[in-house]
Amino acid sequence: MVARKHELEESDRELRARLEGCVSAEDAEALRNQLSKQESEIMELQIKATEKAEIADLATEQARAMEQLQAVHSDELEAMRRFLVQVQSESDDLAEAGILQAKLLDRDRQIHQLTSKVAGMDRELVRMDDYVVRLEDTLEKKSQQLFEQSEASSDKAKRLERQVEEL
Repeated sequence: MVARKHELEESDRELRARLEGCVSAEDAEALRNQLSKQESEIMELQIKATEKAEIADLATEQARAMEQLQAVHSDELEAMRRFLVQVQSESDDLAEAGILQAKLLDRDRQIHQLTSKVAGMDRELVRMDDYVVRLEDTLEKKSQQLFEQSEASSDKAKRLERQVEEL
C-alpha cells in the first residue's frame, strides 16, 4: 500500500510537470484573437495598396495624356513658326506678323505651363510609387508576423494535443 502511495505521488508529480509547459485555454483564445486581428489588418493593407496602385495608374495615364498634349502643342507651335516664316517671306505686313508673333509667344507660354504641370505630376507619381512600396513592405512584414505567429500557435496546439493524448 505504501508502494502504491509512492507510485501515485510519482505519477502526480509527472503529470504536474507535463502540464507546466501547456498553454491555457485563455492564452490560446488570446492567440486566436490576435491572429484574427492581424489577418484583418493585412486585408486592410492589401486594400490600401490596391487603391494606391490604382491612383498611381491614373496619375501615369494623366502624365501620358499631358505628354501627348505637349507634343500636339509643340507640333502646332512648329506649324505656326513655319507659317510665320512663310508670311514674313511673302508679305511685309508687320501688323499680321505681330499678331502671329503674339500667338507664338502665347503658345510658348502655354507649353511652359503644361511642361510645369507634367513635371509636377511626375513628382507626385514618384511620391505615390514610394508610398505604394512602403505599403507593400508593411504588408510583407505583417504577413511574416502572421506566418510566424501561426506557426507558433500551430506548434503549441500540436504539443497540447500530444500531451492530451499522452494523458
